[in-house]
Amino acid sequence: MGYLTLFLTSLWNALQTRHGGIGYLPIVLVVLLMCSGVVWEFFIPSFLATTDPARYQCYALAFWYGTDATHVLPATQCAFLNSVNQRSAFHLLPFEYPPLTVIIFSFPLLVPLLNYQVAFALLMAAVTIGIYWLLQRYGPSGSALVFALYVLIGVPALVLVRFDLLPALLTLLCVIAAERQRWTIAYGVLAIGVLLKIYPILLLPALLLAEQQALDRLHVPAEDLAGRDGLKQYWYTLQGVLRWRWQYCLLFLVILLVRPLYLLCLTFMGQW
Repeated sequence: MGYLTLFLTSLWNALQTRHGGIGYLPIVLVVLLMCSGVVWEFFIPSFLATTDPARYQCYALAFWYGTDATHVLPATQCAFLNSVNQRSAFHLLPFEYPPLTVIIFSFPLLVPLLNYQVAFALLMAAVTIGIYWLLQRYGPSGSALVFALYVLIGVPALVLVRFDLLPALLTLLCVIAAERQRWTIAYGVLAIGVLLKIYPILLLPALLLAEQQALDRLHVPAEDLAGRDGLKQYWYTLQGVLRWRWQYCLLFLVILLVRPLYLLCLTFMGQW
């Protein structure tokens, strides 16, 4: 029993090391297991046309080449676009996803169309490994292993066929940049994350407060204040808002304006 405990302890310490290849063994195994779980989809044509990446492929082709380009795919794959009038290139954006996702959907178009879904799965596998690498290098001890475990037991069948890990990656990059006080990067990647999925915007208030606290522009009342003293201190904190640095937050909002401005242009051209 003592040897087993010693072995497991040594293995755990080795997997948590931030240097050396053995620390990346868990995520490699997880990715291989996820690949084996979705590879069967690529051998069933009827099922292959109904997956999420199949839908992404339709959106990417319709955006870059117009809706006529989707005719090179099986008829059932892009049937959901039948209700859309014929559109030329750059005029059809995803219905149920934010517009910026069309860029993500377009990367696998660099390979032959028949290999689109394989390329998309490999892209998401690379994102999974990238998140693990960031946690291994910059996160708390053991956070990378926890991430690999959550992916394995939580969403093994979805990670490689959805783009949800990309906004998660951008949110993680925002936190890492904020810890190093790289505010331009932090606000920029957070804004791009919001353009892919709305939920990263929940991090904005915390990011703004962290920036002001790092600049010593945020007055934090003492915890043991009560009554009038407490109200005075909180009022003093609110007054300090005028001294906060807002330019990076404004940059964040300007980036978010890209989406409605583009949709407004399409509306004026009668294409939306």
